[in-house]
Amino acid sequence: MTIDTLKEILLQQKEVYQSLPSPLGKNYTVQAQEYVSFQLQMVKSLNLRSKSNYERLKTEITLVMNP
Repeated sequence: MTIDTLKEILLQQKEVYQSLPSPLGKNYTVQAQEYVSFQLQMVKSLNLRSKSNYERLKTEITLVMNP
C-alpha cells in the first residue's frame, strides 16, 4: 500500500508543479521529485528484503519441523 501511495504522490506532485501560476525554480521541483523517488525506491527495497526474510524463515522452520 505504501508503494502505491508514493507512486500517487509522485504523479500528484508533477501535476501540482505544472498547474502552479508562477513557476518554481527548476532545482526545487527536481529536488522534490528526486526525494520522493528515493523514498519510493527505499520502500520497494525494504519490501523485497521483507519478502526474502520471510521466505528464509519459512525454510528454516520447515527444516526444524522436519528433521
